[in-house]
Parts: sequence; structure tokens; C-alpha cells
Amino acid sequence: MDGLYVGLMCGTSVDAIDAVAAHWQHGRPHIVATHSQPLQAALQHDLLALTRAGRAQFDHLFALDAQVASAHAEAVAALLSTHTIAPTDVRAIGFHGQTVYHAPTADPPFTVQLGDPSRLAVATGVPVVADVRRADIALGGQGAPLAPALHAALFASDTAPRAVLNLGGIANLSLLPTDGAPITGFDTGPANALMDAWCAAHLGTAFDADGQLAASGATDATLLRQLRSHPFFAQSPPKSTGREQFHLGWLESAIGTRNLAHADVLATLVQLTATTVTDALAQALPNCVELLVCGGGRHNAALMARLRAHVDCAVVPTDSHGVDGDWVEALLMAWLARQRLAGVPANCPSVTGARAATPLGGLYLPPEAV
Repeated sequence: MDGLYVGLMCGTSVDAIDAVAAHWQHGRPHIVATHSQPLQAALQHDLLALTRAGRAQFDHLFALDAQVASAHAEAVAALLSTHTIAPTDVRAIGFHGQTVYHAPTADPPFTVQLGDPSRLAVATGVPVVADVRRADIALGGQGAPLAPALHAALFASDTAPRAVLNLGGIANLSLLPTDGAPITGFDTGPANALMDAWCAAHLGTAFDADGQLAASGATDATLLRQLRSHPFFAQSPPKSTGREQFHLGWLESAIGTRNLAHADVLATLVQLTATTVTDALAQALPNCVELLVCGGGRHNAALMARLRAHVDCAVVPTDSHGVDGDWVEALLMAWLARQRLAGVPANCPSVTGARAATPLGGLYLPPEAV
């Protein structure tokens, strides 16, 4: 299914909508346009409050469902108009929506992403592929991570075992062996989400720019040991996680009444991410020769330095392999839309634990396409 697709992603960090237009030809994507649109402060506040509370009244919940869709429609309009792309040129939009609760091990398992895809299809005039996680969960999978299949298509090597690390709000690994073994992958734990939450709550900033404050601090061994005692880190794959487990309240509870410097808290969080990624990589792909890093966390110099100090392989941004690391997750959504229109499976049972491979998402058509 060659052609032009749009991918939309607003991840665990809940800070901006990333939009990418990518043209597929002969099975390979070429990014032709990008746009990043910060979330309005009120919408960001309400979404973060919802993930912290874990519950909401129906009127509030579905008002947010509509608002998330409208915000993504604005991002699509800006992307297309800025780059002079007609909506009729786009085959489909891949729309992740905003995850507000992910519970793949609940009884019954479920995941919730806000964002009304019908509203987005009507507003843009473009078919929308959305609700991409629940088919995998219905088949007994985790519903996440979904990126390893795309990572394999973009970055797998016949000679060099590689891993791809996405440093978003949550860190996740895709493991790409060369010996015929199946692709695997899983979430390793928190990345930007906790650091950004600490900065917002205690420093009045959205994030620690370039990791400068973390670089000036020292790891607190007691806090690191307590954070690492979370049972998620010892859990065997398949596994995925989110703000339900790793949130500001959990971090502040671990600190307790201790008066730690902000720089030391951030340095400890950087160390937490670096060591949990390193441990997971060493266990799952010990012969890895290259770790490719994408996501916003690759701009955190302190975190990248800790990773390079700990892992036993080269650490490079995906940019060095021809894909801008800021747009890999949005590109994933464009790829999922392409797979859905082609009727081709997009999940990796070896990653999620699903009983079978399946196309992901539902197709929502604008009125003129019905």
C-alpha cells in the first residue's frame, strides 16, 4: 500500500502532538513533512490529572475524548497547510490517541486511549486508523510495545545484532537479533515521565533542558535502591507499563521526608533509567553491538552519557541510520495505518505475548468516503 500517510503521537510525556507525513514506496518510508504542536496547558493539566486519579466522571472523560481529537485535528491541519499537502493526497491518518490507563495484567485486561477517531475523520476529511492496541490485548497480548516491527523494518541488520531504545515518557527496547531468533521487545521502565513530572512540580519547568541539572547532581544510592525494588523491573517479558505504576506520587513516596536536592533527584532518575535499560539489554540481547536511540530522551546529555558508560556496545541516535529520532513514534502510527489498510498484521506476538498476529486498529471514514 504505497502512498502518503500521516502519523500522530502524543505519548506518555503528554507535552506535544507530533505529526509526520510519510510517503511509502516499495515498502520503505520517506518522511516528507513534520510538525510538533504543544498541547494547550489546560488540556495537558486535565489529562495528567486524569492519569494520576485513575478515575473520572463520564461527562469529564468524554469531554476530554472530544478535546483530544480536536487538538489532533488542529495538528493535522497545520502539518498539511504548512507543507501544501491536500487532504485528498493522504491515504489515511494513524491516530494513537492519549493513553490514560493501561492495565494489560488486570482481570480482564484493558487499555484506554482518549481521542474520538470519528471526530478526527470528520474534521480532517481523511480516513483514520485508531484504537490500535485493543486487538492485541483481546488476543492475550500486552498491547505494547508496538514499535518493534517497524524498528525491525527500518534498522535490522543481517550481520550486527542491534537494539532500538525509545526514550519517551517510558523507555522501551526493541531487540533485533541476526541468528533467526524472533524479534522481541518490552518496556524497561520510566524515562522522561518521572523527570519531567519532578521538574513541573518542584521547579516550575517542563523538563531538565539537556539534562544540565541532572549532570550537576549526584545519584542518591538509597533512593535508587528503593526505586529499583519496584517489582516491574524483575518481571519477565512480555511486559509494558505507564504512569499507572511510575508516577510522581510513587517517586515522592520513595523519597519520603528526606530533603534531597533537586539535582540529586534528577541524577538518580537518570541513573534509574540507564541502569534498568542496561540490565534489560544485557539479559535479553547480550551480544548486541549497537544500541540505536530515539525519542526526546536522547536530547538529555546526562542520560546519554550514563547509557554510554554502562552498556557494552555503541550507543548512537537513529538519526545516524537515516531516521530522525524525534519522529520515529509518529512514523510508527503512519506505518500502522498503512498496515491496516493493507490488511497486514502489525503486532509481534513474540513481543506482546498475543496468541496470533493481527492487523491493528479500526478504520473510521469521513462522511464523503462512506
